[in-house]
Amino acid sequence: MNTWHWQRVENPWQEPENTTAVFALNAWRGHLYLGTRNLHNGGEVLRSADGIHWHSIAAQGFGDAANRDIYGFVGFKDMLYAGTYNAVRGDHHTESDRGAEIWRSASGTDWEPVVQDGFGDRHNQDMFNFAAFAGHLYAGTWNPVSGAEIWRSLDGTSWAQVFKAAAKECDYVRAFATMGGRLYASMGKLAPYALYETDDGVHWRDVVRGRLPDYLTDGMRIGVVDDSLVATLTQWHSDRPVEVWRYHRDCWERINEPGFGYADNHMAGGLTAYRGHVALATWNEQRGTQVWICDDVLHPVWSQINQDGIGDPCNLGCVFGMTSFGDRIYVGTAMHRGHRASQLWAGVETTQRLG
Repeated sequence: MNTWHWQRVENPWQEPENTTAVFALNAWRGHLYLGTRNLHNGGEVLRSADGIHWHSIAAQGFGDAANRDIYGFVGFKDMLYAGTYNAVRGDHHTESDRGAEIWRSASGTDWEPVVQDGFGDRHNQDMFNFAAFAGHLYAGTWNPVSGAEIWRSLDGTSWAQVFKAAAKECDYVRAFATMGGRLYASMGKLAPYALYETDDGVHWRDVVRGRLPDYLTDGMRIGVVDDSLVATLTQWHSDRPVEVWRYHRDCWERINEPGFGYADNHMAGGLTAYRGHVALATWNEQRGTQVWICDDVLHPVWSQINQDGIGDPCNLGCVFGMTSFGDRIYVGTAMHRGHRASQLWAGVETTQRLG
């Protein structure tokens, strides 16, 4: 059995006591970028050249405490973009006064705003994910009032709406992925799960069309491995175990035992490709997060590569901050049971795989 060594990265953020989750981990130009949740003074943006030593590179919340989360770094035309979750100050999810924001940087350290009003709708209170596709930058929103939206831009400053969810219950664009010359958008969170594809960025087609169980309502993460799109699916606010499905040549196939055999693995907010394999991290309030890896999604065999909770059962799970960088897998966790501070872990494979 392959073994992994996990190293905790000492809290790099300014306010560990108020940092409750890592929401973004993305690489750009030789650095790893990290975005956090801070419900009190605004999320932080940090970067690292080695994944171990980190530096804060922006004012908290980009200068606004209402920007409580930092999301979805993506490079586009020599600029790095990031989005925010904007809500009035407090400990609970509340409406935004003016809408989510998009910021960008040419250097990775100096930032400027390009959208500050939720595209003119304050209910677009979350710029959750981005994708660069066919010469355009795409942004997906959370809109709990009228449904999820997708916007795109040629230059990062002028934007046009190219998608609106058919029902407000489909209120989140959870993730983007590109495969075979198409862009895919994964949806959530109360309507039956939908995955949309486009080859021109304007015309979108649902490739689920009732072919998955109706209880699957939320697609937390998607990624592409071996010419297959892999999706982690769940039912929002339920006790159902997470399921992993593969979409390949217009066919759907479940590729894991629900919950990986644990009924309390309720979702998988982390997903990343690692050396041609797919790895994910679960949410588990009883045992703590579990990290699983699959060598071959065409013939799936999954292996758990961490101790439950990475040694701390208060590490409930990975919300969305998970990626590979260099020879390591990085997992940012969310904490519970009186522990508010998030943690960042780096895992390295110490026994090489065969084949």
